[in-house]
Amino acid sequence: ESLSCLPGNDCLQEVSHPNHLKVPASLLESLGTEPVAATLTLTASIDGLAESVACPDEDGDGYTDVNDGDNSTCEAIDWTASSTTDRRLVDYSNNGYRSKVSPENGSAGYLAVHHWSSVDGNTLFWRVPIGTEHPLTAGATMTFTVGDNWTVNEDSFSLLAGDLFERFTGVPGFEENAVVGEPTYAVDGKTITVTLPEMPAASNVMFTFNGTVDGSSDSLSTGFALDGVLTGTYPESVSEQLGCNEPTEPTEPTEPTEPTEPTEPTDTSDDELPETGMELGIVTVLLAAGLAVAGGFLLRSRTRA
Repeated sequence: ESLSCLPGNDCLQEVSHPNHLKVPASLLESLGTEPVAATLTLTASIDGLAESVACPDEDGDGYTDVNDGDNSTCEAIDWTASSTTDRRLVDYSNNGYRSKVSPENGSAGYLAVHHWSSVDGNTLFWRVPIGTEHPLTAGATMTFTVGDNWTVNEDSFSLLAGDLFERFTGVPGFEENAVVGEPTYAVDGKTITVTLPEMPAASNVMFTFNGTVDGSSDSLSTGFALDGVLTGTYPESVSEQLGCNEPTEPTEPTEPTEPTEPTEPTDTSDDELPETGMELGIVTVLLAAGLAVAGGFLLRSRTRA
């Protein structure tokens, strides 16, 4: 297999992973101080497969740098996870991660795209564990974009038992509650849409599927990518618990109404009250006198008769 490397880089170390070709560092160092391209002649095979050593990352530790995929807001999940299956990478099934979400980075959940391939490299296997610390409303979607050099096998989707989560991820805390219901899967060309059921707090959903390398690609010397985005919402109660809701502005107090001025009492002089009494007395006397005169007249009239 072809070996390309720059002496002095951290990749000049003895590779001793059980599934990879072992190249002594002393051999690499003997190649000099200039960039070289060398061809090694194998005298034995490892599981019938020889793999090349590569240094694809910038910091030179032999593993692809992983970006934090948590882009969530307070009310909604926005997680990304992506990886590449590349048999040229050291420890390739634990390598090639380009982004993922993990509690190690302060996220309230876990999401990654696990990957490996068959011995001949022509069948690609993918496992997607999703763990959430908080309840997740039903209908969250995981949308994948498939690389242009492989095809999804539409009938290969399978749900894994929730109690296997920690075993496959090494991350505890997402097996406390079970999810009721199963995801639904839809494939449209190079797009996969997985719709999740309602997920309680401290629960997980984990599924697998596979794909086939296109005939024009060399499965042992080519990278095969899968990129996914998970979007969903938390229940309102979670948003309140996390302090996401804006506090309600206090209502301004109503200005107190000015007291009504008391109505001034009608001025009644002491002189008016006696006058009013006198007038009533005069009327009463005159009325009584009139009745007396009329009575006398009637009495005389009866006597004459």
